[in-house]
Order: sequence, then structure tokens, then C-alpha cells
Amino acid sequence: QFKDYEILKLIMEKYSVDRWNSDAFTSKEIAKKIENDLKNNLKILPHPFNGWRSEPNQNLETIKINENGLRSKSLYNLRFDKNAFLLGGSTAWGFGASNNEFTPAYLIENYLNKNHNINFNFISLADQMFSSYEELIAFVNNVELLKPELVIFISGCNDINREINESYKKTELHEKVLNFSNWGKKIGILDEKSYLKKILKNVIGGFKNINPIFEDYYLLKKPKKDEIASTLISEKYNFVNSYCKYKNIKCFHFLQPDLHFKLNKSEFEKKYLQSHFSKEKSDFLIRKFKHIEERFYKIKVEGIFFESLLNIFENDSSSRFFDRAHLTDKGYMKLSEFISKKIVKNFE
Repeated sequence: QFKDYEILKLIMEKYSVDRWNSDAFTSKEIAKKIENDLKNNLKILPHPFNGWRSEPNQNLETIKINENGLRSKSLYNLRFDKNAFLLGGSTAWGFGASNNEFTPAYLIENYLNKNHNINFNFISLADQMFSSYEELIAFVNNVELLKPELVIFISGCNDINREINESYKKTELHEKVLNFSNWGKKIGILDEKSYLKKILKNVIGGFKNINPIFEDYYLLKKPKKDEIASTLISEKYNFVNSYCKYKNIKCFHFLQPDLHFKLNKSEFEKKYLQSHFSKEKSDFLIRKFKHIEERFYKIKVEGIFFESLLNIFENDSSSRFFDRAHLTDKGYMKLSEFISKKIVKNFE
């Protein structure tokens, strides 16, 4: 059995493709630094309104987090009079960028300023794993305070991922935090003032069975599995689009790119998909993205703009993706330039 395990391990090492070895990165050293910051150094905390955010004031080698827990410039040092929001998941956040300057919020702000004298402070409210639900919450919690005149969403992937995992609005983080709090409350350590008593209650409580909180606590009603992504997007659109029209805020919705739709894939990109996705899963993702694209990104609403980015890398034969959804610096530059040009085209 041990021999069989070693053989299997060798086979997996030979044929599995590690995204951090992608030639989309400028060097292996840069890739290693980004991976180390993302996987080992970046600290993320539960957030009372948004679900989670990065711990404030982190100054890592490839990632800078401001006083609000955002991968964005300090709100105390904004350079323009008008604000813009950028919302989305990890792609909008800049997962894989070598520093903040290559994240979409920074790139779009600089492109509009330098090339078209369109001046907005792009405040990134995006974060890793955000679906349309977290995007909506971030929008609602901040729109009246920061009063953006332009709002951009780059999303879609995490809505589909939620459907695949059948998780809807609840995530593992919500469940872990609430169950831990429930346990701490029942054994008496949350309200205990004495440090020694906390230790004692913690030891005793470790032998107690605490009933976990289940999904009915989180959700009054849950859509069918094959409707989760569409429901998440619809809920976001219904509020955001109505609000932006009422307040005369320009709003752009972009369906984020996905490696499955890149026609001229590099050798690494081909091997990555072959290594990580079965034909059945790839076919499902392609069908789902096309369904989302057709239903939500080809509609016309006055003052609200929709654009699919699924094919923006289709003629690029170089590696731009280092996994299915994430880009490196050159990829983010092209993505941000494309978005900026769409903004300019529809700005007046």
C-alpha cells in the first residue's frame, strides 16, 4: 500500500499543474512573493457588515491594505473631488497582481486620468470570494457615505461558484465564526472577565457537545441549486440599478473573463485546465457563463451599461491567466484598459 501511495504521489506531481509556476508571471521570484503574501501573510478578519475584510493597515511586499481593510488607497489621501466604486471578487480585488499599482482600481483611475482627463478616486470595495450578495452589501453600506458618481462591477465567477457549492449567501466563514461564538457563549467564555476562568471554562468546554447552527438560521428561503447564480445577480441588479438611475450614478456591469473562453491558450493554460477540470466540469462552466452572459449582459437599460469580458483575451496566445479566473500584471493592464475605454465611450 505504501508503494502504491508513492507511485500515485509521483504521478500527481508529474501531471498536476501548479498555478504559481505559470509563465504568466514575470518571474518565479515574483510568483513566489505573491503566493507567500496571499497564502501566508495576508490576514483576514470577520466584518460585521461585509462578511469579511482584510485586517487594516497591512504593508506586505506585494499587497497594501488601507485603514479600512481595503486593497485601495487611503480615504484620507484622495486626490480628486469625485469618487467611483469598483466592486467584485478576487479578480476585481487584483488576486495575482505583483503590487497594488497593477490592480484594476489603480489601473483604471490612472488610465482615465492620464489619457482622458476623467478624474475619479477609484475606491475598491472588492474582496476575495465576494459574490453579488457581498457586492450588494458593500454598495449599500457605503454609497450614501462616499457618494460615488461612477460604479463598476467586475463579477460573475463567484456567483457560479456559489451555485456549484450550493452555498448561496452563507459561506464557511459565516458558519465557523457563528458556531465558535455559539460555543463560547454556551461555555461562558465570551462574557467572562477573568482570564484564568476563561482558560478553565475553555478546557472544560472542550469536552462539551455544542449543537451547531444550521442553514435555516441563515436563510428563510433558498433558491433551487440551478437558480442560485441567477438569483444572486438579479438581487444585486434590482437594487443597484434602480438606485443608480434614481441618483443619476453611471453604473457599469462587466462579466469577468474566464480561461475557458480564451481561444488561443498558451501551453501552460491548456495544461492547467486539463489538470484541474474534467470535461464535464468545463462544459458546465461554459454553459453557465453563456447563460449568465445571455440573460444579464445583453440587456439594455438606460443609464446602466452591460459588457461581457469573456472573450477579451481570445486572440492573445501568451499566458495571461495563471488559473481559471485570475490574471497577472499584463492581464490586468489589458482588462483595465478595455474597461476604461468602455467607460470613456459611454461617459457623456
